[in-house]
Amino acid sequence: MPELKPYERLAIAYADKDIAGMLALLLMLDSKLLEVLRKGQEPLLAQMRIVWWREQFGKSVSDRARGEPLLQQLSEAEANKPELRIGHHATQLAEGWEILAAAGDDAEQQDWETHSRLRASAIFGAYAEWQDASEQNKQKAIESGYDWATSISGRRYSRKFAPSGMKPLDLLALGARLDNETSTLKRISGASRLALLALTGL
Repeated sequence: MPELKPYERLAIAYADKDIAGMLALLLMLDSKLLEVLRKGQEPLLAQMRIVWWREQFGKSVSDRARGEPLLQQLSEAEANKPELRIGHHATQLAEGWEILAAAGDDAEQQDWETHSRLRASAIFGAYAEWQDASEQNKQKAIESGYDWATSISGRRYSRKFAPSGMKPLDLLALGARLDNETSTLKRISGASRLALLALTGL
């Protein structure tokens, strides 16, 4: 099973108890798909492996492959709480990573943007949806998730915050920025900001 980063575990700790486990599963799937892409294997092979994940979520829970622990947990979560649309959000994640796998080293700006939008929708949009947020707040959450999703590309951030009551999403976005920061001073400042956000929400 993929290991979550410290700031991801922190975000999960602050999530509502009834959906914290679902958030953890989607973050683990995201890490799993990133790992597939970063293993240094042939781009076509990486793409095929990600397509396998996407295709699994297109099947009914009972028809999915056995033996993959994370897939099993996601399927159980989907069966127990179908209203949370775990399969839909997992499919978005797979589609986002498939775009980069297919493009390989030739990924263009549009590839990165579509990838980031899909990831943001799959994680941040899902969390907002689970909280019964309005469509406007859901879109704001996705916009804040774009910062988190673009962190692996080294792009600049807009530093948009999620709507009130969605501290876990702000912790994820800030943690991702910190995780990819190369300046020591900015990392120290970011760590302080992350701690303050966790403790006070400010």
